[in-house]
Amino acid sequence: MPAQQKISKFIIKNHSLVIGLVCVLSIIFAIGLRNIKVNADMASYLPESDPGVKLLDYISEKYGGNSLGIVIVQAEDVFNLKTIKSIDYLTRQFKQIDGITYVTSLTNILDIKKTIEGLEIGKLIDEDNMPDQETLNRIRDYALNKTIYRNRLVSEDGKTTLIICRIDGDKSKVAKDIERVVKDANLEIKTYFAGLPFQLNMINDLIIKDLKVLMPFVALMILIILYLSFDSVLNIILPLISVGISTLWTLGFMALLRIPLTVITNTTPAILIAVGSAYAIHVICKSFEEQADDPKLKAQNSLSKVIIPVFLAALTTIIGFVSFIFGSYLIMIQQFGIFTSFGIFIAFVISITLIPAILGSIKYSKTNKKQNLEFINSLMERMGIWVINHKKLVCILGAIIGLGFLSGIPLIKTKVDFLDYFKPGSSIRVTEGIMEKSFGGSVPVQILVKGDLQEPEVLNAMKDLHNFLDTLKGVHHPQSIIDLIEEMNDAMGEGKRIPDTREKISNLYFLLEGEETLKQLINEDKTEGLIQAMTPGAYNKESEFVIKKIQEYIKFRKNHIYQFEFTGSPVVYEHLNKSLLKSQLYSLVIAIISIFICLIFLTRSAINSLIGIIPIFLSLSMLFGSMGILQIPLDVATVLVGSICIGIGIDYSIHFLNRYYYERKNKNSETAVLNTIKYTGSAIMVNVFTVMLGFLVLIFSNLVPITRFGILLGITMLSSGFGATTLVPAIILLKERTK
Repeated sequence: MPAQQKISKFIIKNHSLVIGLVCVLSIIFAIGLRNIKVNADMASYLPESDPGVKLLDYISEKYGGNSLGIVIVQAEDVFNLKTIKSIDYLTRQFKQIDGITYVTSLTNILDIKKTIEGLEIGKLIDEDNMPDQETLNRIRDYALNKTIYRNRLVSEDGKTTLIICRIDGDKSKVAKDIERVVKDANLEIKTYFAGLPFQLNMINDLIIKDLKVLMPFVALMILIILYLSFDSVLNIILPLISVGISTLWTLGFMALLRIPLTVITNTTPAILIAVGSAYAIHVICKSFEEQADDPKLKAQNSLSKVIIPVFLAALTTIIGFVSFIFGSYLIMIQQFGIFTSFGIFIAFVISITLIPAILGSIKYSKTNKKQNLEFINSLMERMGIWVINHKKLVCILGAIIGLGFLSGIPLIKTKVDFLDYFKPGSSIRVTEGIMEKSFGGSVPVQILVKGDLQEPEVLNAMKDLHNFLDTLKGVHHPQSIIDLIEEMNDAMGEGKRIPDTREKISNLYFLLEGEETLKQLINEDKTEGLIQAMTPGAYNKESEFVIKKIQEYIKFRKNHIYQFEFTGSPVVYEHLNKSLLKSQLYSLVIAIISIFICLIFLTRSAINSLIGIIPIFLSLSMLFGSMGILQIPLDVATVLVGSICIGIGIDYSIHFLNRYYYERKNKNSETAVLNTIKYTGSAIMVNVFTVMLGFLVLIFSNLVPITRFGILLGITMLSSGFGATTLVPAIILLKERTK
């Protein structure tokens, strides 16, 4: 007895055990699901070996964190006494939040003044002795005339100011605490939140919102397609049970392993619901063809015939997702590959165990087959006749379409713009607009300076780098110890420049001893310092140019006296941007080779395997051509689509070829093709529209990359399905004709 028949017999014989075991495991994973977390911080998924990540971590450890949580305060005049008191209150409250190392605002920032006596180091506004309005007006004029404050801490019109929190801890929690403090204060000032921690929290919220809204929507779309295909309530519900269980087990497994959801794994439930239903649909459709009256025998016979093609379909889909494990730069994409593969495997297991077990437990007649499915069979039969009569035309049209879309591939661009995640008009984009207009942006870049910071030569080199950064479009307001030293030197009557002797520099450092600001700028033994500048939130061609220029500057000025090391979010984005094409290429090659090998095992012929894979090349051409033509960039979500296209799209070819070889045993090639298109083609088209509509639901995602992801996968499924039911049979017939 063949293995598939033994497996089928065992499952149907022990149907009660199968159903009970699935229920128990589902309860276990459902309990674990309570602990599912969300983490949208892309930097946390970069390889630890990445030099930019290493330097970011080092700066975070030594200088009190590398993330800035920024509260924007707007008023008609931020130097109004009532507004200043509100800023002071928030500053004091923020300091109490666990995870915030430093807070900088108008009410606590260091100020260096030139007085009759000489140099005075104090605060711009004395928070312990709040000045009256008249004094604040003078402070306003004074602050707006100093470059150390203007457009760095307060806008040049005096209507916007910042409270900057340096975060070294759980960014998400700290950002929520900051928002809570502002909300609880109920102050009469207008506030906005800027910086990566707040952006991450918004993405976290959008991920949860997508899961709550999109998953039921995907299920509804599948329900509609199934309703149009089957009349039995059971046969409509069974595919949903299959994908529901696979989704539950996958998310529960992630929660048990403490693996959080990301902007990428957020799509896993939708993929499982759309793709996983295919296996159950094929099992159900096969059961309709069985003539036996006994439900157990009917389920057993149909399962034994469909188990191998369903297994191969699942295997090739899994290969498509597994390719991300070996070909991706980002850990979160590797996790996406691992857990989506796990979910696909579970969907397969449920489809060949639970679904037949239920079908074998309930008596149903052939009249349960809906007339709509017979109508689909009739349509597919007509299409089959047309393909048989126009096989050359089908091949020519396929070649023209494939070559036509190839022209769009050179137009594809990569994009890792974090702001691009948010739709125009979202609060994050509005806030970033304020930051860019008044302060140059909310994304810091950092340059670590190594050398003796008490030596004039080192400080002058640091100043030269300051001046160079000021010349770069897109880099704004560099800050470092240089600002304080020059201010102090000027107040001492020596001019706004670096002192010319080590002794003078040491004296200035002595005057700054104990100041909190110093800890954010240099280390204790003064052998290291930090330059920080602000850049816009969007990563684009201008960002690439800036990074290139800074890296060139640093490279040609490295010597034994001082060194510069460059990092920051834009640098990390650059590394990610460069990795996208490489990841795409690696994952595609791995997927194509692996799936080709699987097809050889199925067809036992390299030529027939190539025939099976031809629709995939057509789909890939349409996919990447559409990306170029529609200006859809290659980003952290769309980089996944190619391998998914291969993994899912090949399913249709496998089901078609498997049925064709079965029919061909005792029929001529044309009759075998016609029967295959009529019956297996019907199941394929039901699945195509089920999966396509499931993916198109992602268009309504709150995250822009996921919207693009859904559009592209919809295109992919449609092209793969029609390729398998038209191009594959046309090529087979032409091949048979040449024998």
